[in-house]
Amino acid sequence: MARLPIPGSDNGSWGNILNDFLAQSHQPDGKLKDGIVTEATLDASTQSKLNGGSGKVDKATLTTKGDMYVASGTSTPARLGVGNDGSVLTADSTQSLGVRWSYSAKMLAKQYFIDDYDADPTGVNDSNQALIDVYTAMGANPGMIVFGVGTYKLYVGLNDASGHCIGAQQAVIGQGSGLTTIDYRGPGAFLEFRNKTFGTTGNKPAGGAHSLTILGWNNGNNNTCGIRYGDIWRMRITDVEISGFNQPGSIGLWGDNQTHWSERAYIECVVNQCTECFVFESNTGSATSGSFDYSQYWLSFVVQPNQHAFVLRSGTAGSKVSMNGASVTLTGNCQLSTVGGTNTGVMFRVGKDDADGANFSGELQIGVETSGTVGGSAHYDFMQGTGSFWLVNSRVSATGSINLIPYSGTNFKTGNATPRTFAFGGMLKGSPALGSTGTVQSFQSLQLMSQARGGYFLDATREMQTFYITEATGGTYTLTYNGQTTSPALPYNASVSQVQAALNALSSIGAGNCTVYSAQPRFVNSVVKNEIGFNVEFDNALGSLDLPLMSINGSGLSGTGNLATDVFKKVSGSSNPTYVVYIENGSIFAMEPTPGTYRLRLDTGGLTAFGTSTIYSGDSPFGVNTVDIWIKQPDSGGSVIFEPPFFVPAPRSGSVYEFKWMDGQDPILSTTPGAVDIIRLTSYNFTKWVGQHLTRVSTSNVPPPASATSPGVKGQIAYDASYIYVCTATNTWVRSPLTTW
Repeated sequence: MARLPIPGSDNGSWGNILNDFLAQSHQPDGKLKDGIVTEATLDASTQSKLNGGSGKVDKATLTTKGDMYVASGTSTPARLGVGNDGSVLTADSTQSLGVRWSYSAKMLAKQYFIDDYDADPTGVNDSNQALIDVYTAMGANPGMIVFGVGTYKLYVGLNDASGHCIGAQQAVIGQGSGLTTIDYRGPGAFLEFRNKTFGTTGNKPAGGAHSLTILGWNNGNNNTCGIRYGDIWRMRITDVEISGFNQPGSIGLWGDNQTHWSERAYIECVVNQCTECFVFESNTGSATSGSFDYSQYWLSFVVQPNQHAFVLRSGTAGSKVSMNGASVTLTGNCQLSTVGGTNTGVMFRVGKDDADGANFSGELQIGVETSGTVGGSAHYDFMQGTGSFWLVNSRVSATGSINLIPYSGTNFKTGNATPRTFAFGGMLKGSPALGSTGTVQSFQSLQLMSQARGGYFLDATREMQTFYITEATGGTYTLTYNGQTTSPALPYNASVSQVQAALNALSSIGAGNCTVYSAQPRFVNSVVKNEIGFNVEFDNALGSLDLPLMSINGSGLSGTGNLATDVFKKVSGSSNPTYVVYIENGSIFAMEPTPGTYRLRLDTGGLTAFGTSTIYSGDSPFGVNTVDIWIKQPDSGGSVIFEPPFFVPAPRSGSVYEFKWMDGQDPILSTTPGAVDIIRLTSYNFTKWVGQHLTRVSTSNVPPPASATSPGVKGQIAYDASYIYVCTATNTWVRSPLTTW
């Protein structure tokens, strides 16, 4: 039995006895053998701490790789389970353990680096397969496809057509628009963000695109695009430049709804030299969906001649698109065409055609300059529709400012653009917001505050004849024009189309030479008459001619009231065209006609349905009590003359309203260059307009009169080196010498 050596004895055997004793519990290297120290060998205090005390550590609770113990209090350890991949341990005093696993701001979504999938950032070889592989790796999970520094040549895009559409909570990022370049040569869009999994309602979150440049210069395909997005919510695009998508049908940035809606986007994007830089449209086929609402856009562009900068439109028939409460900042450069060249490019346009119901409302800040060939044509500036403004259904209601700045000597006006064809508050041509003339020229800013709707346009002076059938309840009638009578007779309640067909069948008129519109019943003593009215407008072969009056034979009509028929001219045809001022609401409309002789016509009320056979409920002065028409004479090139009568209210539709000048005489407009005549119209009792020629306001630089009877308008002031001249009455001048003191 092993023992320790006994002092004073065991001479000569101490070493063997001691080694034998130590070998019972130790290994040859001095370490304790396994099982030597057991719980039973520990004192009671130690056993208590291990078994029942607050300091217990039980390895059985460490169940997962990466688990650890941390202090939950003084001398109190507790288990903290391992976090998820990519999470970091973060101090948090609100937690019972004082720490928690979390994601850093840069680790909210997993990053998939395309260079890890053998992409070529030199642009020598294409990176098609790498893009497909990295997209497959990300799948439908939240994440970001990350491009490195360099140029990536791609014939495959991340788009819906290829099955690689970027979905909800996903993004594509580079290292900066000056560091990462995508040389896209494939069909369709390079990036397409869409989320159809939410159906047509509910939030549709999406990531975005950040910090890269997308080039289409080497793309020979038509209908290509840099970025296309739609059917999502909270889209984000920042530090992105798109350039060179200039083939037919190509677009730089394309907002396209196909299922329901997109909104609350934040887009900061530069788009240069694309066929259309920014397009926002709906292809839902529904007039009640497809809006890009409450979004914020910071858009910068450079457009070549015949390219478009900003277009808001309905993409397919039956669709409707609108920006409601949007904030758009549009800055850039409109390149001039060569001298004598054409430039059909549009800077800012709402609606693709006259029937498009696209709408914009919100804040609009525009600052654009011209550059290029001096004397070349500039872009059109602001348009709604392409043809007659009668048919324009789109509307713009905005607050903000416009700044159009010439850079190389040619501004938007002398560059053959039409700076007064912008539409704010729905007013087309010559918006009078804050009393402006509506003409934006070089270094001129217009603050936009108006909510009125209307405008003016130049139209042919077509003859308009009107007839009424009053109190008829049955029977028929005929119309006779220039010796020809309609046959068979028309029923008392004939429709617009029936009357038009009967008149066009007359050889004295001819097919297609007249159009018929409904006319509202007339008012007598503030009572609407029980009658049916028609306006007959002559056009084409009979256009611009002073024609004989048609007649009506109502002998075949029957009725119990005061049966009557009536026919008269509302407008006689003229070879001189007509400036049409149409008003839906508002009080000041400014005009700047070109030199020539014209007629002037006023139309009021709900004109958006013009061109249909609808009987109008508007087209009356009901909603417009007083209107001021400001008519500015050209600064050069001749004067503007209007043939009397100046105003014929609502000739195409609506009731017949009496019109008269307050002084009983047609006014004669000033012919002084730059002079402004103000015609005030006031409606009374819904039956008549009263016109008043108020004042003539001269512009600066009125030339000194040659004599005391030189042409002049009361209130004009001129001066030269010797005198100051004051016009005290029409063509009456006085002068006073200029002296020092």
